[in-house]
Formats: sequence, C-alpha cells, structure tokens
Amino acid sequence: IWNVWFRAVNDKTSSRVSNMVTVYIDNDAPVIGDITGTANANSIHLNIDAKDATSKIVRVEYSINGGEYIPVDNWEDGIDINDLEKDKEYTICIRVYDEAGNEVTACVKVKTGDEREIDKLTPPVINLDKIPTTIEYLDDYEVPSYVWFANEGNTVCTVDGKAITNTNQLTLGTNTISCTATDSGNGLSTSVDKTIMVKYQSEDPEGEAAESGWIWLTLYYPSNSTNWQYEIRNPKYKKTYKEGWQPYTGPIMVHVDDVRNVFIKYILDGETHIKNQSGRELVWIEPESYAVERGQKTKVTIYYANSAFQKLYKINNGAWKPYTEPFEVGPNTTVYAKVVTRKPIYDNEGNLLVNKLNTDEDSAYISRFTPSKDHGPGSGSGTGGCDDPADEECGGIPEEGNGPKGPGTYTNPEDPEDDELLNGPTITSNPSGIIVDNTEVYITTEYPARKIMYSI
Repeated sequence: IWNVWFRAVNDKTSSRVSNMVTVYIDNDAPVIGDITGTANANSIHLNIDAKDATSKIVRVEYSINGGEYIPVDNWEDGIDINDLEKDKEYTICIRVYDEAGNEVTACVKVKTGDEREIDKLTPPVINLDKIPTTIEYLDDYEVPSYVWFANEGNTVCTVDGKAITNTNQLTLGTNTISCTATDSGNGLSTSVDKTIMVKYQSEDPEGEAAESGWIWLTLYYPSNSTNWQYEIRNPKYKKTYKEGWQPYTGPIMVHVDDVRNVFIKYILDGETHIKNQSGRELVWIEPESYAVERGQKTKVTIYYANSAFQKLYKINNGAWKPYTEPFEVGPNTTVYAKVVTRKPIYDNEGNLLVNKLNTDEDSAYISRFTPSKDHGPGSGSGTGGCDDPADEECGGIPEEGNGPKGPGTYTNPEDPEDDELLNGPTITSNPSGIIVDNTEVYITTEYPARKIMYSI
C-alpha cells in the first residue's frame, strides 16, 4: 500500500501540498500448491490449492495436451475434465490469475484408467516477485527471484527465446521474462511470466549507461500503410537494443549517435518498403550526432535520389548552395536540403513531351547539449541560432527559434523558459481500493511550478 503526496512551489516561492492518493500494488504472482483428485476411465477431477498473498484469485483455466485454455467456474469445488480416452496419459496445465492480472501456470501428468485416487502432486514454486515492473537499464536482479522443488529440478528463463539469468541482460523497452521450473523427480512444471519495462538510467556515474544523449524518437509511416516495423542497424550501443525488425507501437528510445541507424519497414499497396527513419526517398539529412557541446562540430551528410537534377543545401538563414560533399556544423544550427528531380514524360510513340520536375525538402536541427548527471533521456526544443555568430556558415541568427526541430533535439537545462509547467495541486490515480500491477499518478497544479517534490 502506497500513500503519495506532492508539493508544488511556484514562481513566487509559495508552496502548495496536494491531496493524498492511496495506491494498492500487487506485482506478485499467485502460488499453486498441492494438487489432488481422482481419475477414472474417461474423466479426471482435480483439486488445486491456489493462493495469492496480496489479492485474491479471480480466474482459473486449464488446458489439455497444449490445447486451448478453458475457464473454470467455481474452481474451489475442483476441475472436472470429461470425455477422455481410457488408459491414456494427459498433460494438464492449470493457469491461475490474481486480481491484478498476475498469473502462474502449473502442469501435471495424469493417466486415465480404473477409478483411483491421484497421489498428491506438488509442483515447483517459482516467481519473479523481487523484480519491479519498471527498472533502469543494467539494473541487477537475479532471474528468477525464487524457486523451490519437492525433489531436484532445473529452471530456464528466457526473453524472446534467449536464456537470461539476470535483468542486466535485458534491452531497453518492454521485455517479457518467461521462467519454467521442472521437477526432475515427478515431472511437474510451473511457469511464470512478467513484463518488465527497462528505461535508461538518469544517473550511473560509472556504468555503461552513464553516457548522455538518449532520446525518445518518433517514427512516421504512411497513414494507409500496415505492418509497421523498425530496425537499428549496426548501432554504436549494440547490446542496448533488440536485434532485427521490431514492431513499432510508439516512440522508441535511442542514442543520438544511433538515430541515423534507424530504418523503418511497412507494407503499402501490397508492396514492402524499407527506408531510413525519415521515410524520405528523394532527400534526407543524416548528421553524425543531433546534439553536440559548445565548441564542437558534427559531420552532416545529405543523401539525394539518383534521379536528382539539383542538389542544394543551406545552413540557418544562409543562401542555398550546391551540395558536393559532407560538411561540419556546430550546435544550435538548422540544416536544410532541397532536391529537384526530373522525370521525362513520353507520348504513345515514345516522343519526349516534357520533363516533369519534382521538389522535396528536408531539415535537421543540431542542438547544443550541456552534459549533466541530472540530464537523463528526454526530448524537447533547442534555443535556435548558431553557437558562433561570427561563423560564416551561420547565415544570420533567427530572431526566435529556428524552424523545424529534428528528432533527438534536447532541452537546454540552462534556459529559464525550459522550466516545466504543471496545471494544478491535485493528483489522481486509479480509484483507491483497486489492486493493480502498477499505476501512473497524474498531477495538476494551480499555478506554473518551479519545483515539484513528492513523498511516498
């Protein structure tokens, strides 16, 4: 049980304390204890001892020989399985859910035949209870959290088919851990799953994740396309990402140095398309980094379609120039690219009628990045303009902002306008008394807040 308060301090330093919200959290899977019952020629009756330490059991299902799971009404009275063949061994898996949606599965083998009492079966106990549902990248939790066998046994835990023994082997994003414990003495097995969200560490002074520069990147697909996927090819931070094509369901977390390695794939009009993350075909800009420190520069490469008739670029408010090779720019700089392609149009006899010109543009913003151990992953808008107004590549400093903000832009923590604004002194969450696996707390404040503090 968690009680949460927030305190907001506004621009005039006055302080307001929020109401209290009580949240009931249950991350623990139920436990299936002893299984007893009877078997006869064509049916099996099983009694299960299922418990949950935090909430109550709300659903029980069973499956026969790997088939579809069938819900059980009044499971406390037992599970009746009928219309079976005589003298045949069946693998029966029982799946139990608690009020928060946590689940556990135990599988037993029972043979039909002459009517008899089934010897007490004690499946293994396994859980992932010590692992929070949200952890930071490289956090160290043993997998599984706990395992017990009536005899001897073995345990296998996997994520996407790969064996793991610790959460420091997980990649950024959503990971579903599946663990199975099998008793070598009686052949019984118990399985448990848990979905873990792995986020980037905001503070890790010595670990691999300490390097700054992580962002949330939104990918764009044609509105009438299907089967959206993405892949990060040959990334600098290889062990951080999942390998191969992944389904795209929302913004992905990448390092700014790996933005150029993101590719998208989708199906449009029955054809599969694979493009760089901008989705452009005629022209796109690929900086080596989208955020650099003051005094540093990054190399910018512009790719044009093979059919390009004109290849142009400009920096900030400068003049358009022919593009011939990669170039370097400093922070707080916007690079623009323009391409003109020429497509010949012929008549039915093959005579050239006209050259149709197509124009496309792209832009990328290189922000200024200020290193700080408190500057974790995030995205925002830069301040605009060039780092060095005397630089001939600047082409003048925009009066306000700088136009498009490319993926991977950072908020400069030194700028006062970057203070987060919240809308009120009230917090809400799931209704009190409802047991959940995890929850989000929503904050609204009456005035713009300079500082937000919380107490749990």
